[in-house]
Amino acid sequence: MDLSSRKILIIFIILGIVIIVGGYAAYLYLHPSNRPAWLFKGAYAKYYGETQYMFMTVRGTFYMEILDLNSTHYKTLYYVRIESQVGVYENQTVVWKRIDEPIKNVVRQYETTIYLDTLDITRDAIVYEIKDGTIVYYDKKTEIPLEITYNMGDYTLTVKLVDTNIPLD
Repeated sequence: MDLSSRKILIIFIILGIVIIVGGYAAYLYLHPSNRPAWLFKGAYAKYYGETQYMFMTVRGTFYMEILDLNSTHYKTLYYVRIESQVGVYENQTVVWKRIDEPIKNVVRQYETTIYLDTLDITRDAIVYEIKDGTIVYYDKKTEIPLEITYNMGDYTLTVKLVDTNIPLD
């Protein structure tokens, strides 16, 4: 995989994060009775994962933070860092999105139980499978994303929640 292909792949990963998490946050903000406790200014979640590709270790770190909210929009910071033996890619994006924007391209939704070794917790989860192959596990109680798996053709990268200021109880 050459460097320009890797950049395109990383851009798709960032767009996937923005669409999936942003759309879900928007839906929840529009429906306050269903809005989780984590949708507040300053809420953050940090994710980390590793995978092997062509004898290289690829490490991914993702960070999301709610910077601002109003009655129609929310502002979120998305940060991504991808490292491997061929180099480091970093990108930071701040996005204002409409609160009523739904999650796009969901092809399947179901419930399961997931164990996060990064936090040593087992949680009930709602799973969304997206048309592009991305799979997102949302905590059933708090509705925070617990794990995101990106299917990139030749390999997959799974990032798991490693840190948050959002109470999981």
